[in-house]
Amino acid sequence: MGLLLCYASSYISPDRFWPIAFFNLFYPYLLFLNILFALFWLYRRNWYVIISTFVILLGWNYLTSFYRINVSADTSPSSESIHILSYNVRSFNRFNWAGDNDAKSNIYRFIDSINADIVCLQEFYNPDETGEKQIIFQDVLDNTHHSTISYINKDGRQHGYGIATFSNMPVVHHGSIAFKNSGNRAIFSDIIYKNDTIRIYNCHLQSVKIKEENKAIFDTLKVRYTNRELTEIKNVWQKLKIAYIIRARQADKLHAHIEQSPHPVIICGDFNDTPFSYTYRKMRGEKEDAFLKSGSGLGNTYVRKIPGFRIDYIMYARSFTSSGFEIYRHKWSDHYPISCYISVKE
Repeated sequence: MGLLLCYASSYISPDRFWPIAFFNLFYPYLLFLNILFALFWLYRRNWYVIISTFVILLGWNYLTSFYRINVSADTSPSSESIHILSYNVRSFNRFNWAGDNDAKSNIYRFIDSINADIVCLQEFYNPDETGEKQIIFQDVLDNTHHSTISYINKDGRQHGYGIATFSNMPVVHHGSIAFKNSGNRAIFSDIIYKNDTIRIYNCHLQSVKIKEENKAIFDTLKVRYTNRELTEIKNVWQKLKIAYIIRARQADKLHAHIEQSPHPVIICGDFNDTPFSYTYRKMRGEKEDAFLKSGSGLGNTYVRKIPGFRIDYIMYARSFTSSGFEIYRHKWSDHYPISCYISVKE
């Protein structure tokens, strides 16, 4: 039943019924439990094995979005493909969350080494209008001269926290999509590609805002928790509930905006939700998921001791194709950077 509710969670908006959203968090464990049951019934030669196997196979698409075996995946990009990098940089380790004093410079060097055509950064941070901005623009992103940056400052200052897209192709139009009562947002950039225009969406959907010490609770599974730990878990659960509801509304709003795009779209960003969620299904719509098309292995992009959460994505209209999807296992942020090559279908 738990696995079936997990499947259902992608179709029911948390804005209407929030409890079901939590089931998508437990998919790996529910799957493992059902596999154990199937093996047990098989050993006992009980017909219940048919039920367990059917429930597992019913969610085959969910299984392959968690772990992908792509023996036929194309890893060689065409000469006319666009190299796209998406990375939640966590404010370039401003407060040393990574416990690595070199994380900021390592992120810069990594972005520079990728030499991507499109760079989408979430949790972008620029401390002032002259210093850091010039470093990012000139030294690190010298290949991407065109930019779209939206800061969350209410007074219009062009620095601080925000979201940013950099492109080595001309940006002919851009805009920002703010969400009500949230510091999260999305931006879009219309770029010229092969004498045509395509729209790049860079999204950062509602964060849960859990303190680092609270996150550590979920790094180990226990049979028994202390009263203090149970209180912390309860507080985290409440924050997750609020975030699920807000993200569902944001996904609905953004989906409507994407559907009105006059150009073929590519969507990058940190959705803060798994492939089994309502947010993912709404954002994806009829588009392709680059990891499913050209990635392989475990798709987790969130950095924790217990792997399994894929919350960062590159999606694209079906007029495109992708190759060489890659997750870079660098721990300079709490997200792994992802990239792929996208080209127009012949």
